[in-house]
Amino acid sequence: MRATPAATKSSTDRLSVRTFLLLLPLALAACGQSDNDAAGPDGVTPAEARQLDDAAKAIDINTTTANATEAPQ
Repeated sequence: MRATPAATKSSTDRLSVRTFLLLLPLALAACGQSDNDAAGPDGVTPAEARQLDDAAKAIDINTTTANATEAPQ
């Protein structure tokens, strides 16, 4: 028995719907907030807070090193 074009289209449509339904949860999961998107109560994201902490530590290290190398007067 030979498949008619209507029967072939129907099975193709079902495959497309199945594929869509299987991929939909993956697409929706990718839309969640990441660590960089969720701002805290101060309006700074966790990634920005880490960068600010690293910059403050670098400034502290530079200041401490500069004070240690100065000759006392």
